[in-house]
Amino acid sequence: MKTPSLTIYLCFSLCLSFSLFFGSCNESENPEEQKIVKEETQQDKTFKKLKKQKIIICGEIDEFNKNYSFTLYSRYFHQNLTFDSLKFKVELESDLPIIAIFQNSRTFDFPIFAMPGDSIHIDLKFMDAVNRKHTQTFSGSSVNENILMSRLKQKLVLDNNLHRHQYNVAEADFLNKIDSLQTKAQALKESFTSIGSIKNSYFEKYYDLYLSYKLAGYLGNYPSVLKQYDPSKVNQSDNYYEKYNSYFVENADYLNIPPYTKYLYRQMYIHADKIFNERNYDKQGRPSIDPAVKYYVIDSLFTNQEVIDYQKYAAINDEVGLLNFRYNRMIRMQDLSPEMKNFTVGKVFFDQEYGNHFEADYEIYKKMNPPKEYLDLIEKKYQKLMSQKTILNTD
Repeated sequence: MKTPSLTIYLCFSLCLSFSLFFGSCNESENPEEQKIVKEETQQDKTFKKLKKQKIIICGEIDEFNKNYSFTLYSRYFHQNLTFDSLKFKVELESDLPIIAIFQNSRTFDFPIFAMPGDSIHIDLKFMDAVNRKHTQTFSGSSVNENILMSRLKQKLVLDNNLHRHQYNVAEADFLNKIDSLQTKAQALKESFTSIGSIKNSYFEKYYDLYLSYKLAGYLGNYPSVLKQYDPSKVNQSDNYYEKYNSYFVENADYLNIPPYTKYLYRQMYIHADKIFNERNYDKQGRPSIDPAVKYYVIDSLFTNQEVIDYQKYAAINDEVGLLNFRYNRMIRMQDLSPEMKNFTVGKVFFDQEYGNHFEADYEIYKKMNPPKEYLDLIEKKYQKLMSQKTILNTD
């Protein structure tokens, strides 16, 4: 596989960044320097396409507090839920099943399985969601499938900060934990399928993939979380990396399963480490790589064009998410701290270069001719971010 030059990406990034302030940057005199040549691999098709139909995911919550945010997302949408009379509704079209994630402020989440044509209703208790209790109920389509997915979520007890101490064990013990979770989750599925409550071959495969890549995610978290407890334990054995890398498959059909896309995104960081032998971190300890470098790494790691397109979308979408997190945190700081009343949140936020830097990254992304559905999603978020900048800087 032929990969693009990192120099081209970085020059391209700098040129676009300067163009925002000093005018357009000149195009290369040699068009070949800007051309990305890629060998395509035959896409592994796991699922037969179905008739494209609408999927409706709607629900109701018993109360609502504006200090908590709720999000529903999948491959083709990422929607911050606004409650109209405590009700919400999301519609999309798909020719394959999807798994969407319902999430409350990053502390509580659960998966939702939906087939094309499904209409799924969810009832939630607000305080249970805040306290990470899985009491949500389902009606409409795919009820048994979603009951099973909720029970699976409860089995996978390494999911949130309350259980991070379970990473503070020797490597062999942690690998045994992963094997134990695998066994429990498979037994849970068999308890449903053996009595005929579920007869959906798509769901069974999605369940297995969701489980596999959740476990792969735990494996990926292990070194960094363990380091927080004991920096001397950060060197993993070949057995660990062999097990973690065994999950690496390029399959565009799997992009409908969120844990798979998170796994691929983490692989991008691991591949960047191999190329550059270093990794930068933000103040929260999260890995940080310039988007132009991310695009280079994605092109050098993956060969399936659908996977590449999604990963590049995920890279800039991740930046948008981090910007929104920082922005909302500054809003809360202004509300809580009298000293912050002296500052214009928009001005402080964008003067810290977060927003201005994103403008340049957004221009880079547009020049790469991404698929329209991904570009439309980022365009909406970009316009919202710029409107926040405009409004708040004129307050």
